[in-house]
Amino acid sequence: MEFLLRDISCIDDIHKVFDKGLGFPSFYGRNPMALIDCLSGLWFEDSGMTEFYLENDENFEITVIKKSVDQKLCRFLEHIAHDVNSKLEFKNIKGRIIINEIDELKK
Repeated sequence: MEFLLRDISCIDDIHKVFDKGLGFPSFYGRNPMALIDCLSGLWFEDSGMTEFYLENDENFEITVIKKSVDQKLCRFLEHIAHDVNSKLEFKNIKGRIIINEIDELKK
């Protein structure tokens, strides 16, 4: 599964985009721990944390258009991905979150 991030100026924008795009639950707390829990839920169909689910060995790729997303926010996403990937590894899930930073979309 691929997810495109652009025109993100603050952490709240990240929460809004993932919440809307992945169908997080109504009780989603819009904080780093809640984001980690919901993104981890992508690999657990019975988690109720998202409307989409991935197979055990599927990756979730986040593509970030660098010039439209503040670099501090890119580092925030890298930390979130690291924490999610650590949880997945602990639970023997082969899928991972992968962050790709690109300069612009190819036409």
